[in-house]
Amino acid sequence: MLGGFLGAFYVWAVVWGVPQMGVVTTVAALILGQMVAALALDRLGLFGLPVQALSATRLAAAGLVAAGVVLSRM
Repeated sequence: MLGGFLGAFYVWAVVWGVPQMGVVTTVAALILGQMVAALALDRLGLFGLPVQALSATRLAAAGLVAAGVVLSRM
């Protein structure tokens, strides 16, 4: 049930985001959201995953994607 809701939300976000922000910014924002979620899953070890530390490199990668979202709006 949650998967269906999240899938519908994802589709809605794309349908809403592309006309509002453009394709590049929408896709970059979706990727940033997935990266943040992946960092949280790794850090917390959810779903039986091994716990991974939040390294400066991993945080910098997410920060660079966030900078790309901001820059694509200029």
